[in-house]
Amino acid sequence: MVLQTKGLCKYCGKEYTKGGMLRHLQTCKKRSAKLAEEKGKRRCRYFQVVITGKYQKDYWLIVEASENTTLKELDVFIRDIWVECCGHLSAFTIHEEQYESNPDTDAFWGIPSRNMNYRLKDVVDVGDNFLYEYDFGSTTELVLSIHSCRDGEKRIMKL
Repeated sequence: MVLQTKGLCKYCGKEYTKGGMLRHLQTCKKRSAKLAEEKGKRRCRYFQVVITGKYQKDYWLIVEASENTTLKELDVFIRDIWVECCGHLSAFTIHEEQYESNPDTDAFWGIPSRNMNYRLKDVVDVGDNFLYEYDFGSTTELVLSIHSCRDGEKRIMKL
């Protein structure tokens, strides 16, 4: 029997497996009420991103990110909450393009990688799966999936 880990809904506090959480978030009354409070005239899309360990699938996280979030900001978030130990390099691979935290622009080794200053809306869409790697010596590999998106009030990010 496969062990299914559970997580807590940040809105109502109920516990679900990853699949259960994805279904629950669509119908959570407290989440719906919170989203209904959004009155801002400025709107943007928010992607629901499922982050899972590539080989350890019992580790997962579901987050919502603005379409204007850069890959660099997503990298910092993943580092802060999951992988950071001592400032190693990292990279996203999206549609066979490499986006690196410290890209090598020398074409000697082939096509140079890109930096992480790209907004999510410019590189992903609903249904996309892509890879995140941290520390190229003993690499932590995560799979990110864009599960869905919604329209919502545009918020200014506070750091």
